Amino acid sequence: MKNNKKRKVKTLNNDAAASSPMLFKVLIFSVPAMLAVWLLLMAVGANIISGMDDPDALASPVAFAVTAAAAFFGGLVSGKLKKSSGLAAGAATGLVLVCIALLLSLTGLCEDFQADMLHRTILLASMMLLSCAGGKAGARKKTVRRSR
Repeated sequence: MKNNKKRKVKTLNNDAAASSPMLFKVLIFSVPAMLAVWLLLMAVGANIISGMDDPDALASPVAFAVTAAAAFFGGLVSGKLKKSSGLAAGAATGLVLVCIALLLSLTGLCEDFQADMLHRTILLASMMLLSCAGGKAGARKKTVRRSR
């Protein structure tokens, strides 16, 4: 016996894009999450280095490590929210972090960004790459649903 049922062919259309959340909605959730993690880790780092003999020596490496962790976490959250293009969502989150860092450097509050142009470019590029990596990891990570 022949099976005369027609098979559905999966095609790429705008239905999948319409069902996925817009990038703006993803940024509304991922940027505050990234900033909350950044503030929490910065407070922990400041508490740790304040008890040391020379806190100025560790201020810059701790600030970079905290910013790197926050960039990765922000990318992870944005990739989790926008499964279809986690890399683009992570890049958008990283771009927001870079803009925040550049605005802080204009105010003079962040001494790390007062360095030479090569150091600043490497720092900003690493923030973008870590955020993109977090977005890719968030999009690839599968959630486990438990049956009840």
